[in-house]
Amino acid sequence: MGMMMLASFLCFALLSIGLSFSSHVLHLQNWASGLRFGFFTGVCFGLTVMSVGFIYEKRPLLLYFIDGAYHLLGNILVGIIVTVWK
Repeated sequence: MGMMMLASFLCFALLSIGLSFSSHVLHLQNWASGLRFGFFTGVCFGLTVMSVGFIYEKRPLLLYFIDGAYHLLGNILVGIIVTVWK
């Protein structure tokens, strides 16, 4: 369980670094632009990649919504943090 949590933390750290560089290049400066940026990246990158796995694994739809919300909210939170915290 500890290794899974460490791997999850490292993945979100890598996501945070990537979103931070992207927000800097795009000159995002307030929380609202960070929220939109996080939502956009969460839907376009997080949910689409996750959806492909769920299509082939044939898992329950409720589990898809739970996992999707986790990724989407994670991206939104990281987007807000990296745009406000400079």
